[in-house]
Amino acid sequence: MKTKVLQLWHECYLFPDSITNIDDFLKWVNVQEEQFVPLKSLRRFADDESGNQCAFPYFIEDFVREEYLNFARVEKIAEIEVIILPREEYDKRIKLAFEEKCVNCINYSKDKKDCTLSPYRGYLSPDGNCFDYEENVEE
Repeated sequence: MKTKVLQLWHECYLFPDSITNIDDFLKWVNVQEEQFVPLKSLRRFADDESGNQCAFPYFIEDFVREEYLNFARVEKIAEIEVIILPREEYDKRIKLAFEEKCVNCINYSKDKKDCTLSPYRGYLSPDGNCFDYEENVEE
């Protein structure tokens, strides 16, 4: 699902409950009495040993983790749109994108055992965009 989030540095965070935009968030954070504010971070990597990751602007619901941020030290903040999917939906879409896009890439190996999704998860997004794609032009 497409959703607006906060971007601080190069990390993305969900708005706290009942806050839906950056203006309301800034009002909320300015009245907090505590120095550290809890926010839910959208992680690009799983917290387990699976090696699972996701490609921006996509995130996986399971990769959300609560962190405490010191807003006295925040220099830059923005509101951006990202897409958050359940892990099963993300995996289904990335598998389809892999089967359609990767076969035409010079980084693709015809030996299927070398072409699992794991090495490509940080590059290939579920919509088929790939940060490592180079078209394979046969001469």
